[in-house]
Amino acid sequence: MATKYSNPVLEQPLTLQTEYAQRVFDRSFARTARSLHAIDVILRIIGEDEEVDEVEKVIDDMIVNWKTDIEAEKARLTEIGRAGGVERGVVYTSPMDTSIQVSSPQVSRLLDVMRLYDALVAVIDGLWIHGQLENKNRRQLIFDWQRRTLRLGNRIVDLEQRAHRAAKAKGKEEEVAASIPPQPADETTKDSEAADAPAEAAATA
Repeated sequence: MATKYSNPVLEQPLTLQTEYAQRVFDRSFARTARSLHAIDVILRIIGEDEEVDEVEKVIDDMIVNWKTDIEAEKARLTEIGRAGGVERGVVYTSPMDTSIQVSSPQVSRLLDVMRLYDALVAVIDGLWIHGQLENKNRRQLIFDWQRRTLRLGNRIVDLEQRAHRAAKAKGKEEEVAASIPPQPADETTKDSEAADAPAEAAATA
């Protein structure tokens, strides 16, 4: 009987303070991380090394561009707080603590995405509690960045789906299926919910 391949992983702690980051994590992280793994597996079955490197660069650029934009926004809002005399950040009543098995550098970067979105929401909440931000502006900022964060995950999932179609076109569908476990049913449900998540979050803020 064939043995399961022993993959290298790194256990990484993750703490998310804000309800919004916890929602995004619950709805998209596992699915997106799974897609990153599947893309790597599929491309190495059907593609040449240069093609694999090209797709990996596309994903890296997507994540880097998102991080660059959100770090700039966090710096901008932090400066607004300093100018308004905000010296202390907020604390949260129900942080989420978990541990993640990181199986690739891209999954590690995906964890950074979760942490950065969490940190941005904390800055927004701090401005709001100190009276530097109106309710509607708080909701809009959180909505916009939640939507962008979910969209990043959806684009990665779309790349996986395209890779599956390419495998099928090359007659490698069975080989791919044998190398990638089936997607859990609850993740399929979360995929369908993710598109509506930002509007729900804005409405309940």
